[in-house]
Amino acid sequence: MSKISGFSLLKRDLQRYYESARCKNILQFLGIFLQAPAIWAIIAYRIGATIRIDIIKTIYIFLVWNPIKIITGIEIYPQTKIGERFYIRHFGGIFINPRAIIGKNCTIFNGVTIGTKIGRKEAPVIGDNVIIATGAKVIGKINIGSNVTIGAGSVVTKDIEPGVTVAGNPATVIKKS
Repeated sequence: MSKISGFSLLKRDLQRYYESARCKNILQFLGIFLQAPAIWAIIAYRIGATIRIDIIKTIYIFLVWNPIKIITGIEIYPQTKIGERFYIRHFGGIFINPRAIIGKNCTIFNGVTIGTKIGRKEAPVIGDNVIIATGAKVIGKINIGSNVTIGAGSVVTKDIEPGVTVAGNPATVIKKS
C-alpha cells in the first residue's frame, strides 16, 4: 500500500470514474456524479480516512459518514485501507470490514461483502486489479492475489492465487490467465 495522501487517492478514484464514464467534459461528469451514490460513498470514505483527530473523526462519522452509508447502502469504514483508483460499479448492499486491505485498481459490484468470520478479528487482504462481482462474499483471514476475478455470487473463504478467475460456493478456480 503506497503512502499517497487521502486527497490524492480521492482524485485518482474520481479520475477512474471519469474515464469509465467516457466523459467528454467536466459538466458531463458532474451529471454522472450527482446520480452516482457510489462516488458519494468513496468521497465520504476518503475524507474520513484522512481525519486524524479522534473527536473530529467521531463528529464526521456521525454527521456525514453515517447518513451517506444509509443513503447509499455502502459501508466502508474510514479505518479500511484501500489503494488508489478504487471503483464501485453499482451501489447498494456493500460491506467492507474496517480491517480489510484492498489494493489499487480494484472494482467492486453491488451486494459484495468483504468481512470476517463471526467472532474473529482478521479480515481479507485483496491484491491489485481485483474484480469482485455482484453478490460475492470474501470472508476471513485470507489473501486474494492480484489480477483475480471473483464471479457473481461466489463465496471465498480460502486464499486465491494471483491471475485466476474463481466462481461458485465454495469458490474454485475456473480459469487461469
